[in-house]
Amino acid sequence: VIAEPFIDPQGGGAAVLIARPLLGSPELVRRLHEAGARVTEVEAYRVVPGGEERGLPPEKVREALDQGGIDWVTLTSPSTVTGLIQRLGTWQPAWSARTRVACIGPVTARRCRELGVPVDLEAPVSSVEGLVALSPAMAASRSWVW
Repeated sequence: VIAEPFIDPQGGGAAVLIARPLLGSPELVRRLHEAGARVTEVEAYRVVPGGEERGLPPEKVREALDQGGIDWVTLTSPSTVTGLIQRLGTWQPAWSARTRVACIGPVTARRCRELGVPVDLEAPVSSVEGLVALSPAMAASRSWVW
């Protein structure tokens, strides 16, 4: 559906420039190619995992997850999921008994599942508003990782 506007009814595909992070999902590019578009990709920005200078170090996050000190983890993009798992090493199945995961939308939820992170809540629309709409279901929680 997303690629339909780029289909040229005369049979030649539209020329489309995609500005995105090259490590991002290739889904749009794939769909455009399938629709016959001539796609040029430009790396518009780079997603770089956070360093130790901000937030808790990975060992402290793992410790909090081990001890049940985090009620919810909210994930806002596939690259956020990838970065979190790179920092933590893996998602431990025992964490899912104490910590729930909320995703901004279906693409992020799919990335979670690919990396072994169970998803408890998924916004139906990939937007901050969609994630915020889930907040009543998360209201009783005390600890957050954004």
